[in-house]
Amino acid sequence: MTVITDAPEYIAGWVSGHFPYGHVFEQYHAIGLVSGRRLVAGCVFDQWNGETVNAHMVTDGRLNRAFLAEIHAFAYGTLGASEVICCCADDNLSAHKFLLNLGFQRSEERRPHFGGRQGIVFRQGRQVAERWLTLKS
Repeated sequence: MTVITDAPEYIAGWVSGHFPYGHVFEQYHAIGLVSGRRLVAGCVFDQWNGETVNAHMVTDGRLNRAFLAEIHAFAYGTLGASEVICCCADDNLSAHKFLLNLGFQRSEERRPHFGGRQGIVFRQGRQVAERWLTLKS
């Protein structure tokens, strides 16, 4: 599997297409994971405000450590974020488990989620992400 960063429109469209209500990303950066000629995972970063950035991740179940390291390297290295934020639907328990395994913390904060529903906010700070960043060095 290969990490790609040179097809942001394709990756963002693929990620958006996996959300039940779709989503149009405006200013963003996208990272994908390809197996053969097929995209199998994608992460879109948007709403960068100088401190935090939102991440939208989708996978068909296949990931590798290089892809996870690339996601973290972009958010914390390239952007210099101090925190990455993900918002998940209440009933998306597999995403909750995935984010917790990556070191995100579930917060009590709620935000509007795709389709007008409220979503649960997960946060990950740079210190927690260090285990992924060391894979890039």
